[in-house]
Amino acid sequence: MSKKPIRFLFDPRKTLQAAALLAKREPRAVISRMRLLKLLYIADRESLKEIGRPISGDSLLAMKKGPLLSGFYEMIKGESVQSQLFDTYFQQSGFHLELKKSPGIGLLNRYEIRKLREVSARYENTDDDDLSLMTHQFPEWKDPGNSSRHIPVEDVLEAVGRADKTDKVRRNAEVARAVAKLWS
Repeated sequence: MSKKPIRFLFDPRKTLQAAALLAKREPRAVISRMRLLKLLYIADRESLKEIGRPISGDSLLAMKKGPLLSGFYEMIKGESVQSQLFDTYFQQSGFHLELKKSPGIGLLNRYEIRKLREVSARYENTDDDDLSLMTHQFPEWKDPGNSSRHIPVEDVLEAVGRADKTDKVRRNAEVARAVAKLWS
């Protein structure tokens, strides 16, 4: 019997708070879409490795320019029911995003805030194209050509050396989804 894929519950508001925290660390609170998407992916990836759950809970997607968070990308592009929420806090100009209003950080815990700041600081002197190329080195990213491909959480866990925690991560994700369903 095959096991169900690991699926976390995407939290758009929490992801917006994480995105705003990253944007605030950039000059004039302006960040490129690609940079923001890569930093969020890296933070989620490292969070999975360190504590067994991502910050955003978003689905992961391999695209030509590397991996990213699927639901958040749809929000940015205006293809999500949450896009209006995104537009409340960010102004788009070409491929750049300007934080126009803070959504706060109340949904982020101390670990998540520290992780986002750490990832931002580590790559502050890395240009966007180099950051994208760096994510191509992640073992879970397989070049999808001109298409896209879902990245299973299980592949990320294996890539970061935490395959031994897959069953525990799956159970925790299922419990979190069940609890959220009870409260909805």
